[in-house]
Amino acid sequence: MGLYVAIACFGLAALGFLNGVVTEYRQSRRVGPYAIVPTLPWAVAAALLLALGLASLRLGVPWWAFPLVFVAASAGFGYGIILADAGRNSRTKRRQAKPGPASDRRRM
Repeated sequence: MGLYVAIACFGLAALGFLNGVVTEYRQSRRVGPYAIVPTLPWAVAAALLLALGLASLRLGVPWWAFPLVFVAASAGFGYGIILADAGRNSRTKRRQAKPGPASDRRRM
């Protein structure tokens, strides 16, 4: 029974993380005013499901390993989703950049 719960938790964690990345990717492609959906809660949910899946496997690890897994996975998944946002910020800055007087002097 614990194996099935672990597989379900791992699958839902993967779907949650994928949903966060896809949401951030879609938001990075939109131009103009739109509602920004927070994506870091998806990373926290995926990390929680990962820790619960490991706990249901009963691997015989100490009790403090599961909070450690949760914190490490939250940081890792959150960083992964934020990396998807980094591309949006650089593309937006490139689109909004206008040549100023300093760039005209370099061309002469």
